[in-house]
Order: sequence, then C-alpha cells, then structure tokens
Amino acid sequence: MRLPLPKAGRPLAYWQLYASASVPPLPLSLASVSLFFRYALSLTAWKQSGDTTWPLRVNPSSGNLHPTEG
Repeated sequence: MRLPLPKAGRPLAYWQLYASASVPPLPLSLASVSLFFRYALSLTAWKQSGDTTWPLRVNPSSGNLHPTEG
C-alpha cells in the first residue's frame, strides 16, 4: 500500500511546539502517518558548489541510514 502524498500542514510557530494545549492531536490515519514522514524524513533544500549538488534533510543521519530509518 502506498501512502498518500500529504498536503502541507498548517503553519506553526516554533514556540507552539512546546505549548501542548495549542496543538491538538490528530487521529492516526494514512494521511497523518504520511505527514509525519514528510516532516521527519523529507528533503528540505538542495545545495550546490560548482558542479556538485546535494540534498539537505529535515533530520540528518549520522550514518547515512535514511532508507533504514524510514
């Protein structure tokens, strides 16, 4: 089964991450799991230096184990 491509989540100010009452929990669903993976494992930007291009991740791995982590 494939996860659906998630829509962007709603904007959230950084301080709200630490105010538990300001972010209501969502029910577990394919859409919420897909959104979790988007924010936990996705690419955030591309860097380039000369002819070399590489992606940056939301949460860098210390051992390049992204496929294993996902």
